[in-house]
Amino acid sequence: MTAASKPSKQQDKDGNKQPPKKPTGRAAGGPNPQKKRKRTEKEMELLPRQLSDDSEQEEEETLVRRTVKKGITPSKGIEIREPVTYQRKASRMSAPTDKGKEKITTESESDSDSDNDHLQINMSDEDEGEPIDRVDWEKYFVNEKAFRAYKKILVSKKYIPEKPINIGPLKTKYSEFLKSIREVQKWGPILKGHGKANLTIVRELYANWRHARGNIVRVRGIDINVSAEALNNFLRVPHTLTDRFDAICKTPDYAHIKSVLCPTRKDAEWKHGSMEYHSIAKEFMSALARVALNFICNRLLPCQHKTDVPRYRALVLYALLEGIPLNFGAIMHDQMQRTRMNYKWRLFFANTLTAFLTERGVLWDKENDDIEAKAPGPYDVTHVLEPNKGRSSKLTVQQLFEHMQADMQENRAELIATRVELSATRDELRQTRADLSRVQTEQATMMKEISLLLRALVQCAGTDISQLIASSTAGPSTPVPPIVTEAPLNRPIEVAVTPDTESAPVVDDRNAMDADAPPQTADEPSTLT
Repeated sequence: MTAASKPSKQQDKDGNKQPPKKPTGRAAGGPNPQKKRKRTEKEMELLPRQLSDDSEQEEEETLVRRTVKKGITPSKGIEIREPVTYQRKASRMSAPTDKGKEKITTESESDSDSDNDHLQINMSDEDEGEPIDRVDWEKYFVNEKAFRAYKKILVSKKYIPEKPINIGPLKTKYSEFLKSIREVQKWGPILKGHGKANLTIVRELYANWRHARGNIVRVRGIDINVSAEALNNFLRVPHTLTDRFDAICKTPDYAHIKSVLCPTRKDAEWKHGSMEYHSIAKEFMSALARVALNFICNRLLPCQHKTDVPRYRALVLYALLEGIPLNFGAIMHDQMQRTRMNYKWRLFFANTLTAFLTERGVLWDKENDDIEAKAPGPYDVTHVLEPNKGRSSKLTVQQLFEHMQADMQENRAELIATRVELSATRDELRQTRADLSRVQTEQATMMKEISLLLRALVQCAGTDISQLIASSTAGPSTPVPPIVTEAPLNRPIEVAVTPDTESAPVVDDRNAMDADAPPQTADEPSTLT
C-alpha cells in the first residue's frame, strides 16, 4: 500500500496525470474551479482594504453589485462593473509599460544634458505654504520650505574657495593673456580676493532664493538684489553685451574651437553625449588653454575636477582665448542658480557673496555662524602640467620613465653647455681687465710726457710756471692773465689774414712790419696811435 501511494503523490505533483478518484457533486469541475473560487474570495477580502477612507468605501458601495450565477461556473463570486476609484488606483499601481516609458524618457533626458547630470532640488514655489511663525526661523528664513532646504541640502554642501590670482608669474609667462583679461574683458578688479567666507549667510541666501520674487532675496531682514547687473556693479566690471558669445553658443563651430584649444594635438576629439557634443579632455589642450582653464575654474565657473571640460565651459574658454567679450555677472548669476538647485554641486562663490552681502548690510553672528578661519592664499594659475605628462597622461610607467631619463639627459647637456659658456665669458672678462689696466698705464705715461713737454715750453717762453698752475686750478670763472713779455698795453696790433696768400713766418720785429705797410695819404686817418 505504501509503495502504491508514493507514485500516486508523485504523479499528482507532476501534472495530475492519474487523479486518485473522480469527485462528485459540486466538485466535479476539478481542482481549477476551487482555486478560482478562492482567488475571488480573496479579492472580496482585499477590496475594502484597498480603499483608503471610510467615506470612499460608502461611495463605492453604490457602484458594486453582487451577482450569483446558477450552475458550476469558475467565475462565481463578486463582479465589479464600474469601480471608478478602484480602477484609478489599480491603473497607477499596475502600469509596468508606463513605468518603463517614464524610465526610458528620464534616462534619455539625463544623458542629453551635459552640464546638469546631477540630481536637482525642487526649489519651485508650489506648496510652499504660509510663512512660518517661529521667531527663530522668521529671522533667517522666509518659509518652512526654505528651512528644510537649508537643513537637508545646503548645510552639507562644501564650498570651493575663490583664491586671488598671483599676478607675478602670470605677467612673466603669459603677459598677453593677462593683457586680454585687463583690457579686453576689463576684469582687473576680480583678480583680487574678497577675504574670509561666512558660509552661513551664503547658505541662507541660496535657501531663501524664491522663484516668485525674481532676483530679490531676503537675507536676515534685508532685501538683496542678486541680478547680473548688481553683481557687476559690486565687482566693478562692465555690464557687457554678449551677442557674439550667444551666437557661438547657439551654433558653435566645434572644429575651430578644437583647433584653438588643442592646436598641437591632431588626435583630440569631442566626447559625444546622446544629443550633442558633451565634453573635451583636458589632456589634449595646450599650456595656454590650461592656464585659462585654471583661471575660469577659480573665479568664473567653479568645479571639483577638470579632467573633462564640458561644452559650456569649453565655449567660455574659447571666448576668453579669442578675446570675445563676456558678461561676468551673467555667468556668475547662472552658476548660482544651478548650484542652488543641485544636490551634488558644491557651494559656489562663497567668498564673493560674503563680501557682497556684508556690503549690503547683512550682519554676522560671529558666535553661531560658520566662518572660515582665514582667507584663501594666492593661486598660481600658470602651474600646469605639460601635455601627455603627469596624471593626465595615457603613457605607461615604462614610457614615462624613459621620457624622464631623456629629459634628464637633455637638461644635463644644457647644463654642460651653460658651464662652457660661463667659462668662456670668464676668460673674456679677464682679458678685458688686462686690456683695461694696460690702457690705464699708457694713459699715465702719456700724461707724464705731456706735463714734461708743457714745463719745457713754459721755461723757454720765460713765463712763471706758478701763474700757469694758478690759472689752471682757479677754474673757468677766474680770468687768465695774458702772457705778454714786451708789447706795450696802449698799442693794439692788427693782423690781416688773406686766404689767397701762402702762410709766411711771423716776424717779431715791429719795424719790419711798419716798413712793409703801404704809405698812408694825408686824407686817410692813421690806424696806429
